[in-house]
Amino acid sequence: MYLGILKIKINLPANHTLKGKRTILQSLFARIRSKTNNIALSEIDSHDLWQISGIGIVCISNDPKQAEKLLAKTLDFIREWQADYILLDHHLEIITV
Repeated sequence: MYLGILKIKINLPANHTLKGKRTILQSLFARIRSKTNNIALSEIDSHDLWQISGIGIVCISNDPKQAEKLLAKTLDFIREWQADYILLDHHLEIITV
């Protein structure tokens, strides 16, 4: 079994409140879930900062290439849809469990 982990860091330049950050993240998570199945998402870093967010996206697969393909597709979608945020950094990793 393989665990695919994608960590991203985004900047929310037009945002000025934690409530606004939550709204943007909920919208982003809903869009990702509508395009990609079998993943889990969560804000994992910078909870108290209103213009920065660290997000973790994970999937489990019996094929490492399938896990990598799914997360790469998710990253491409995130890059395409940079309306409310700017992608600052990302790290993709596949772990054997």
